[in-house]
Amino acid sequence: MSERVPPVSPCLPEPPSEMSDDGATPPWVETLLSRFERLETRKDGRLTSIESTLLELSRTQNQHTASIEHNTNCIASLDKRVSAEIVAIRSDNDRAFTAIG
Repeated sequence: MSERVPPVSPCLPEPPSEMSDDGATPPWVETLLSRFERLETRKDGRLTSIESTLLELSRTQNQHTASIEHNTNCIASLDKRVSAEIVAIRSDNDRAFTAIG
């Protein structure tokens, strides 16, 4: 990146001296275009990488959400079974006390 781009004042009434009258593109313009293309390529590569990362994060989040839903359902099922066991134990205790009394 040691190429130097000559300064160009936007207020000049005529083209800078580096411009040729034969319509050929000056070397510094080619340099700028080349740099721009490299930057575009890098930008596109980074965007692709970011998109891939976001998709993977989305998949992971969906997996975690599904796991949380599954665990929540399991806890709810266990809660119902525990509640049913508590009701059964109380009923057994009530019958035992009634039989004793």
